[in-house]
Amino acid sequence: MKQKEKMKDQVSAPWASFWRTAGPTHVLHRFETVFTDKDRKPLPRVMREFLMVSLKTKGLATHYFSSFLYRKAVENVMDYLGNNEMKRIQLALANRQLVAMLGNKLFFYEHYRKSNIPLPRLLAYNLGQKLFLFTEGERCEACEIRSRNEMQDGIKRMFSLSPGSSIFVKPITASGGSGIRWLSSGQNGLPDAEIKELHDSVSSGCFMFQEKVAQNEEMSRLYPSSVNTVRVDTFTEPGKDPRIISMFVRVGANGSIVDNIAAGGLFIGIDAAKGTLRGVAYQKLGKGAAVFTSHPNTGVPFKGFRIPFFEEVKQLAVLAARWLPESLVGWDIAVSSKGPVLIEGNWYYDMQLSDVAYGGYRRNPAFLNLERYVRKSTESPQLSTR
Repeated sequence: MKQKEKMKDQVSAPWASFWRTAGPTHVLHRFETVFTDKDRKPLPRVMREFLMVSLKTKGLATHYFSSFLYRKAVENVMDYLGNNEMKRIQLALANRQLVAMLGNKLFFYEHYRKSNIPLPRLLAYNLGQKLFLFTEGERCEACEIRSRNEMQDGIKRMFSLSPGSSIFVKPITASGGSGIRWLSSGQNGLPDAEIKELHDSVSSGCFMFQEKVAQNEEMSRLYPSSVNTVRVDTFTEPGKDPRIISMFVRVGANGSIVDNIAAGGLFIGIDAAKGTLRGVAYQKLGKGAAVFTSHPNTGVPFKGFRIPFFEEVKQLAVLAARWLPESLVGWDIAVSSKGPVLIEGNWYYDMQLSDVAYGGYRRNPAFLNLERYVRKSTESPQLSTR
């Protein structure tokens, strides 16, 4: 039980962010966004539905706003999950081993690299001022990066190992796109200002240096500056094959090099039967709550856009889930010119995006099966202290 309480404390802040971590100014801005939305339902209806949903979820239904239930197009407001419901389900399926592996990108890479699952090539990683370069195959060489010159030498060697590629630098344990940077050239070294900034941040932390995935042309057509990933939610019940719950695409925007929603990216639901995008893309409420039918920068229409290698993307998510015990995971999968590539898996993720992209998880048969399993598991004395 102590383990569960500790994990509950670790993940409570994201779910309270609408009220606490955003601060009063941001909360007021979000309410202003809601009440000035031209697609908002009449205020009496908003108040009535907010009360109904709050009673159903037995708490203040802040998700009524962050899930865009206040908009005229949403009739099935009772089909969407409350924040506490999502948190309860994710915590019920968490265990120490799963959290440790999925929460550490290097551990994740080592777990999957011999499974025949395609991953981005790892060029190097660092632990503080020690850099570990993969010079040839499995061979790894330890180098010092105590100075900017040593950092510069390390970057040059990485580009010599992967000529013509771009390199993603990302913290081993961060999430949500935090701390990610993209090195687009470096065979001749980085500019002094850039190498100083890179050395200052990298040498005081732990980072991975990976080749940027050579994105499929169709996915780049959506938005070329970021690697646009498919999020696939899977549930694995003990003794059964993993099952896909839902899928959506994350797309960068406005010059961002990452597709993360927290960085202002867009998310668009996928018609799992056809492998095509639905007609509407969303931004999070805290990022403006904009709605698009085509990409704001490239102009590519979303409705009917076909995901390349769609069947292979689904197969990859199921295969990755088979390498885990009982779990609920949100997988991030890029689509390269040769097929899907597994980027990462998330044990505690923003399920609200999946809920919105699907159109209400209470309509989803796979989710309802998951919910029944969790309810049964938490009622069992043998499973309740997992």
